[in-house]
Amino acid sequence: MTTDHRQPPKVSALELRLYVVALLAAIYTISWRAIGAQDTEVVPTTSEPQRFVWIDQVPPTSLPAISIPVGWQRASPSPTPQPTRLVRTPNRRVRTRSS
Repeated sequence: MTTDHRQPPKVSALELRLYVVALLAAIYTISWRAIGAQDTEVVPTTSEPQRFVWIDQVPPTSLPAISIPVGWQRASPSPTPQPTRLVRTPNRRVRTRSS
């Protein structure tokens, strides 16, 4: 048993900043969830306007005047089917120079 008083560990400025950022992030997250939970209880989701529209659903008169670059194509809203047949290629070994 020692009679020396221990000094409290010193916290550097960087560590102090990290603790403050972590505290603010926790407060922000808790506030975000509290506000978001109240918002979903008050406003029903069915009365909200549609936020996203597929470009295929936009009438031709409302389409933007931007042309698609050569070789690009628009994505369809439904997923494209995956190829049914897998083609295996032989593994090629690449020889590298080791020192």
